[in-house]
Amino acid sequence: MAKILVIDDDKELRNILAEVLTMDGHAVTAAEDGFSGIEKYRSQSPELVITDLSMPRVDGLEVLKSLAADFANVPIIVITGSSDIETMKEVLSLNANRILRKPFEADMLLDAVGLLTGTIDPTEE
Repeated sequence: MAKILVIDDDKELRNILAEVLTMDGHAVTAAEDGFSGIEKYRSQSPELVITDLSMPRVDGLEVLKSLAADFANVPIIVITGSSDIETMKEVLSLNANRILRKPFEADMLLDAVGLLTGTIDPTEE
């Protein structure tokens, strides 16, 4: 399956996401904030990044900007509790491939991961 980097300051959610993705067969690395996430991305080159928006030190928008500047082709899923339209526009302008609003179901996450890693064919029903 895929190498996935999960970036979220909420330890419980980070662990749940890692567990769900691992159970689905993915190799998961986790980071507790955007700064650590960017460093782990640079050293491990995962195939997909899942990042929260609201985090200390370096937030999700900064993660998106950094990855867009240096690694424009990496697929990114943003998870957020925000519903601010301007923030969502900025997220999309920074090449995020999917936005999942909290709370979301595990199936929604796995479907997005499958589509972005190519393990789910979007033309099949």
